[in-house]
Amino acid sequence: MKRHSKQMLRSMFRSVAFRPLVNGARTLVSTRVARMADPAPGAAGSANKINLRFGTPSEMYFSDAEDITPKFSDNKVDGVSLPVDDGVTAVMPNAYPAVIQLAPGMVAVHQGTAEPKKFYISGGFAIVKADSTVSITAAEGMPAEDLDTDLLNREVDRTRADVDKATDALEKTKAEIAYQTVARIQMAVTGTMASK
Repeated sequence: MKRHSKQMLRSMFRSVAFRPLVNGARTLVSTRVARMADPAPGAAGSANKINLRFGTPSEMYFSDAEDITPKFSDNKVDGVSLPVDDGVTAVMPNAYPAVIQLAPGMVAVHQGTAEPKKFYISGGFAIVKADSTVSITAAEGMPAEDLDTDLLNREVDRTRADVDKATDALEKTKAEIAYQTVARIQMAVTGTMASK
């Protein structure tokens, strides 16, 4: 049993460690489930709002916990758009339960007819429960209006140059990961991706 557990942990570590380099099938399966945003059969309460919990290790954006003061006070939302490897997944009230691996990109929080609140995240996980609770945990994130697009464009140019001047395979791989990360941020923010 212990040997099996060690192998499973090693396998999980390898899949996480090489996540920036490969697109795993586990992500595709989880995103397909979350797209079924019809009411789940027998969903408790048949809520018409999502109870949103969304935060990073350094900031809580939405929460219903009494001992936490989130940046935004109203955590009852109409829907959430989540970045995934193959696009965007929308989660609505009464969605089927799912665990979703999030890609770097924009989270859009929809409340009424107002413009959605947008946040850039570096990746993370979302847990969708049958009672219309959605918990989003991101490693890093910030409100979209806090992003400096000029600085972002300079970083895209710098990382692209690093890829071009890399001399060995490891250096080139690291530079390519850095470039892809900032290019994906640029895509999420501006809607256009830098050409290589």
